[in-house]
Amino acid sequence: MVDVECHDEDHEVCFELRPNRSLSATGALLFFAATGCVCVTIAFVCLYFGFWPVVPFTGLELAALGAALWWTQRDNRRRESIRIGAQQVIVERSGRRPMRVALTRCWVRVSLEPDASGRGSRLELGTHGRPVEIGGFLTEAERQALAGSLRARLRCGRHGYP
Repeated sequence: MVDVECHDEDHEVCFELRPNRSLSATGALLFFAATGCVCVTIAFVCLYFGFWPVVPFTGLELAALGAALWWTQRDNRRRESIRIGAQQVIVERSGRRPMRVALTRCWVRVSLEPDASGRGSRLELGTHGRPVEIGGFLTEAERQALAGSLRARLRCGRHGYP
């Protein structure tokens, strides 16, 4: 998902990128609680009828579900920010591998090339042989639209207006 902010006073444009996730943290917690209640109820009914081996497997099942939900919620916090100013383009990434790269605006190139698997594309900003991949979690259509928007914004600054 791409959000665009314009700051007119300093002619800066900021593109905020984040993964499109439909399950919020509250939704994940409610889903885990509801699933846990159902599983524990079934496990106690089985225990009542003498099927005690069901109980440890219920615990393993809930542990696996909790780990999977935690993993997806952790990935949901990933963010990328591209700020295009008068002189610099700053790319910032938060999440598992945070980074911050400042590129000289007049030399920045936007490239959208097929990735190694051939199933999608890679969107890169680069200057002087230093490419920075952005939007790896975006859909193909979002990557293409972002590439067009970035090219248009960078082109504007090369002709003397913001």
